[in-house]
Amino acid sequence: MFQLRDKLENGSLDAGDIGGLETVITSLRQNALQNAQVDRHGASFIGLDGRRDDLAWQSVGEQFEQAVSRLKKSTKADAPGAPPSSTGSSHTVTLDLGSGRRGTFNMASEGDASGIAGLLSQLGNAKAVS
Repeated sequence: MFQLRDKLENGSLDAGDIGGLETVITSLRQNALQNAQVDRHGASFIGLDGRRDDLAWQSVGEQFEQAVSRLKKSTKADAPGAPPSSTGSSHTVTLDLGSGRRGTFNMASEGDASGIAGLLSQLGNAKAVS
């Protein structure tokens, strides 16, 4: 995530970063959902520094989304008439928030799927402890 942010800042993102960018974008969206749920219980659960950091990362996430769009367009432009490339199999992570709220996310690799599943599990454990 930090390496991708650094590459964004110095303009060195390339098509090989698309999968990682999409994974980070998904993680940032999930983080925003978690923070919104925490906010329902009172704004004091998240400190000002945490809010500033969250806002900064949401801004970076928007820039990541723009970069993905731009990189996908440039990849298509580089190979006119070529069929869309496939990165192989997709790995699915399902997030169940209870009360019928559920989301399914496709990850580019098994490592990405394991990483996001681990992060979500840690978030769930943290919620259970707090």
